[in-house]
Amino acid sequence: MGRARFHRASLRRWRRGRGAHPRPPWQQQGPRPGPLEALRRHPRQSLLICGITAGGTIAYCTWTSYLPTYAELNAGVEKSDALLAGTISLAFFGLLQPLGGLLSDRFGRRPLLLTFGLGFALLTVPLLHALRDSFAELLLVQCAGMVLLTGITTISAAVNARCSRRGCGRRGSGSRTR
Repeated sequence: MGRARFHRASLRRWRRGRGAHPRPPWQQQGPRPGPLEALRRHPRQSLLICGITAGGTIAYCTWTSYLPTYAELNAGVEKSDALLAGTISLAFFGLLQPLGGLLSDRFGRRPLLLTFGLGFALLTVPLLHALRDSFAELLLVQCAGMVLLTGITTISAAVNARCSRRGCGRRGSGSRTR
């Protein structure tokens, strides 16, 4: 009985205080633009965000999820070895993230994006063909992919945010497009 009374009183206090403080202008509700409004107003930036996101997602899924299965089915690597190599390479990948941020700060985002794109375009097939029935080779191939993958994962959020700041529409961040 006491708990129900406490919860009702808390709910009344919460409802009463909701409208007490005016919101800043950027948080005030207004008419929301349509879902394709950003694409119509800013086609180049919208397609850039879609391309970076799609490329990074495909590369990430290829090297983190698919490669152990590929190595097991095509190179004859044992399932336990493939999963162990995947786990070790993901730990290595996590350690690379601060280094990728430092490289981005030193050389800029564009060179890292170009390195990522060209690296994956030129090296994916040779790296996958380099796989043999060996744990060490699988680990080296997977870690090489993680080094390349660091080029997109450390900077994609910053690139998308910068594109959004230029007026591309910030629908995903919770604020509204002007």
